[in-house]
Amino acid sequence: MPRSNKTVCKITIIGPRPYNLGGHDLDNDIRRNIYQKIQEIVQRYLKNNNIVLLGLTGLEMGCEQDFAEICLENKIDYIVYLTHENIEKRWGSYPQYLIDRYTRLLDHSMETHTISDGNYSPKKVMIKNKRLIKEADIILYISHPFKKNKICSILNYCKELDKKVVLIS
Repeated sequence: MPRSNKTVCKITIIGPRPYNLGGHDLDNDIRRNIYQKIQEIVQRYLKNNNIVLLGLTGLEMGCEQDFAEICLENKIDYIVYLTHENIEKRWGSYPQYLIDRYTRLLDHSMETHTISDGNYSPKKVMIKNKRLIKEADIILYISHPFKKNKICSILNYCKELDKKVVLIS
């Protein structure tokens, strides 16, 4: 079936950074388990012949990069929404392979949008998350066991916008 006859379904992910997923190493039980769950959910949506998935990601380290990686593996186009300019400058102390992964994923994106000028701030992350939620049809949400207030505010925002949320824990 030609792509033009399918409905575009935008899917995004919201969740914790690597230190809450067992670390930066992709080869740990927590990270591997979550990665597999995301992969299974994406595979289920890919079986629907009436839609074509379009990924939306902030490409922060952790689940957002894992999601972009899954998009690449499944030949799903994705759009990146960066919180601020030169996001990788904050990562100077990280191993080069992590920065290389980010650069590779950024290079493969269909489009890149920068949400805010200037340097990082937590407020910019929330602005980015709200933009992703607003634009997406489906939100994959990885629950964070220690940030109940953040969970409630994100889920309330999704409910306010009548968004489909898939919880991953």
